[in-house]
Amino acid sequence: MPDDDAGLAWEILQRYDDPATAEFDAALAAADIPAETARVLRFWQRESLASTKQFAAEALPQVFTAIARAQADAAEATHRAARALTAENDPRSAGTPAWGTAVPDLVITLPDAARNSGTTRSLEERRRTVAARLADLG
Repeated sequence: MPDDDAGLAWEILQRYDDPATAEFDAALAAADIPAETARVLRFWQRESLASTKQFAAEALPQVFTAIARAQADAAEATHRAARALTAENDPRSAGTPAWGTAVPDLVITLPDAARNSGTTRSLEERRRTVAARLADLG
């Protein structure tokens, strides 16, 4: 996964228009509460949503890595089981799966997690880079 994929995840999440926010605002407007209290509630609701988006953008690349690793491990385990079964039942073709195909290599390259530690500054830089690339695509 290229370095900018974390930025792409961020950019996609930023495009999510939360319908619950509109409902929250409507309920808040209808409530009989002081304006300052309503302002503080809106602030924290928006901050909660922004923090969730940032968390997801930072976590997704590592989740994709774990999924790819698990898929590769499962494919390799299946390949080993097929070799064992074939060796046990048909010594002439030991190591060759019954379906005759090898386990495909699964290669995903991700950014170094230590380098992308989730600082707001690096996240903003990645977001700008992805936004510029998206703009170039038209």
